[in-house]
Amino acid sequence: MQRDKTSKQEDWNKKLNSSKNFLKNFHDAAEKINEVYLPTKKAGKTKLKLNLFNSNVDVLKSAIFARLPKPTVSRIFSDANDQIGRVASNILERTLTFDISSTPKFREAAKQALQDYLVSGCGWVYCLYNAEVDNPTIPTSSEIDDLAEGSVVIKNQNVGIEFISYKDVLWSPARKWDEVSWWARRVWLNKEDFIQRFGKEKARDIDFDKSPEDEDAIDIIDGKIGVWEIWNKIDRKIYFIACSAEDILDEMDDPYGLPEFFPTTPFFANINNDQFIPVADFQILETQYRSLDELNTRIN
Repeated sequence: MQRDKTSKQEDWNKKLNSSKNFLKNFHDAAEKINEVYLPTKKAGKTKLKLNLFNSNVDVLKSAIFARLPKPTVSRIFSDANDQIGRVASNILERTLTFDISSTPKFREAAKQALQDYLVSGCGWVYCLYNAEVDNPTIPTSSEIDDLAEGSVVIKNQNVGIEFISYKDVLWSPARKWDEVSWWARRVWLNKEDFIQRFGKEKARDIDFDKSPEDEDAIDIIDGKIGVWEIWNKIDRKIYFIACSAEDILDEMDDPYGLPEFFPTTPFFANINNDQFIPVADFQILETQYRSLDELNTRIN
């Protein structure tokens, strides 16, 4: 059993590295574009004198997402006597409206994903569903009816949304979203959170004090380790991987049972039919931006 898990760890490490190579050009370009959008001290000479790109992105952000959306739920067939469908539509619409307006993280996550979309060409949000469930009926015989066998009591349930940086997302090389066989997001955990989630035994194999300069510590930053949560569509399982660990941290069955399996959908600016890699708008208009910057420099 230990040998099988080790082979899984090696297999997923290879797949993650293959995806990093597949997306390397995109990640390098996205980092440079972010420096153009909001220059930092390390930008140095790349800082624009007249940053039209920053101004354009800010205008688009306000135009696309000025306020929270208002959900609309309606019946496909508006039969006059379909009172059940009408009431159900009203209930769903009011539920969605209340959930969006009462979730502070929704607005922030949407704004961050929109900025990544406009700047780097790739925005991601992650949908969460948490529920505390009890099953008071434990089947003791195959003669128990289906209702009793499946009866559960839901103590509490909630739905959330989280923003994910484009730097913390990988997927299998593909030509389109339907062909993606696995999708992964990286979560940064400190030692206490790691032990709480995966246990002390898993934490013994990881040195949280390693510096990012170490070759085998590329997934450890400031005492936090990057754990990859991999959604594998092929076997409909979720794997938790730390690249520096010797074994997979955990695996679990599909908790949601969604038709598309993945708990997210891509928010890409420009893609072609040859490979599923986003292209930022800035890369298409870079020549014009650079020309305007040169003209402005000459005028000054």
